[in-house]
Amino acid sequence: MCLRFCHAVIALLLCALLSSCSVAGVELLTPRKVYDVRDLTVLADVRVPQTVVVGTDSRIAAAIAATAPRPEAPPVVLSVRIGSYRPDISPLNHRSEATVTVTAISVIDGSPVATATFPVTSETETPDFEAEALAEAVAARIRLLFALSMPSARQ
Repeated sequence: MCLRFCHAVIALLLCALLSSCSVAGVELLTPRKVYDVRDLTVLADVRVPQTVVVGTDSRIAAAIAATAPRPEAPPVVLSVRIGSYRPDISPLNHRSEATVTVTAISVIDGSPVATATFPVTSETETPDFEAEALAEAVAARIRLLFALSMPSARQ
């Protein structure tokens, strides 16, 4: 009898604990702002290989083209700046690192509406694809941030 009572009390405490977490979490979660991305420009330091710049530009442009227009969202263009590039940061494999700053600029009045700065690290086993791997890592992060669609492989 005492064992059943202890199990019931523990179950009630767990239910209360779980329900309090879900109520507290509702206030912390805010919906992510969605933009209608129209175009982009990719800029980089002199040290960044042109393969990274061109690869990032083409991948994000394909993602913009694959994304359905969002007429209810504010229209923006993206300014992507790739800086502080460091190739071969690991002696065991081919890892590259760069700091990326993305600014969403309003098409309507030209003012910046959002800015994000983040590090991107890529890893590959083949040194010939090191720049391409970094370009894909940058593009993947930007696709995630701005809810862009992944282009089909046929394009």
